[in-house]
Amino acid sequence: MALNSEAINQAGAGEAMSEKAYLAMLRGLWRKNWPKTLYDTPQDPMPGLDLPQRLAEWARLKPQQTAIWFYGRAFSYAELFDLSERLACRLLAEGIVAGDRVALFLPNCPQFTIAFLAVLRIGAVHCPMSPLAKRAELEHQLRDCGARAVIALQSLMPTVEACENTNLSLFIRTRISDAVPADPALPLPPMVAAEEASTVR
Repeated sequence: MALNSEAINQAGAGEAMSEKAYLAMLRGLWRKNWPKTLYDTPQDPMPGLDLPQRLAEWARLKPQQTAIWFYGRAFSYAELFDLSERLACRLLAEGIVAGDRVALFLPNCPQFTIAFLAVLRIGAVHCPMSPLAKRAELEHQLRDCGARAVIALQSLMPTVEACENTNLSLFIRTRISDAVPADPALPLPPMVAAEEASTVR
């Protein structure tokens, strides 16, 4: 919406509007033009629940609803909950406890979300690492956060293993191809396509 000079300037000899008055004016315009059918304040359908608890609730309420769609494969809330719970149990069984740092050396893929939720579920600390990091960068980050465990792509594990003087005691490997359907709905990125081609189904 175009604003006229009277709306932008205070009454008088063109005196500039104060920041407070300007923001109040913008809020007024925003509220005036906000669609009546939409909430104008954030709405929390599950107040008081943390992320793992929210996932459990969604898995209970809408178990078959799609939570993640990845190259044509749909992960339901029930499946996402089950996979994250299983990984959480694996971490606990391997001695990872609340407060421990768990590094995720993963790109954007379902396994990142699964691992993120599993780490939170046991009260550990989620430490994301850029999958573009080289050995020196990753080594610094692992030392700096004091990670005891790392969850990484199989293809990125050589970079992890080349890091020295870290606190890592648990290495969990995954492959993007584990989450890709047999007939992907979209062309796969080169790294994924190469991994997929090497996978025996």
